[in-house]
Amino acid sequence: MELAPRPEYGLVRPLLRVTDTGARTFGGPNQFALSTALPLAVNDATLHGVFTVRAGERVGFCMAWTPAESRPPETCAPQAVPERLADTIEGWRSWEAAHDVYRGPHRDLIRLSSRVLKGLSYRPTGAIVAAPTTSLPEQVGGEQTGTTAMPGSATRVSPCGPSLWARALTRSRTSSRS
Repeated sequence: MELAPRPEYGLVRPLLRVTDTGARTFGGPNQFALSTALPLAVNDATLHGVFTVRAGERVGFCMAWTPAESRPPETCAPQAVPERLADTIEGWRSWEAAHDVYRGPHRDLIRLSSRVLKGLSYRPTGAIVAAPTTSLPEQVGGEQTGTTAMPGSATRVSPCGPSLWARALTRSRTSSRS
């Protein structure tokens, strides 16, 4: 296993130190902490761990981040990782179940798209952190259009009309009001 934290688009190589519970960074604009029961070593600002996992065994790593001005990050115990992972999976499944209202064509693609957009959202505000619709084709199997997304909008500026995702979203909203 290798972990090489490089915040600020790779411009910062924080100082890494192995601790009793794993490792953590010092310096730079961010603080990272990693907990594990496995032996770790640091070489050239990169954390290294060598281990074998056999069938039926589990190895846990828990990583946390905070900005530099905050208290050092607290990680969970490595043994708690399976429970936390199960909780995360259940959270995503319950979110999808609550928002799965579209019943039209390409339903599987629309469901996948909604999970991607949820993953690209910033939790405190719900804002999308990227422009995920910039290169969607206008039809299944179509070419990418290279058009740009309108900030805060579910539609795109395009000579061909709205994207498949926007069309499906519009249909879904219309059908859910009926």
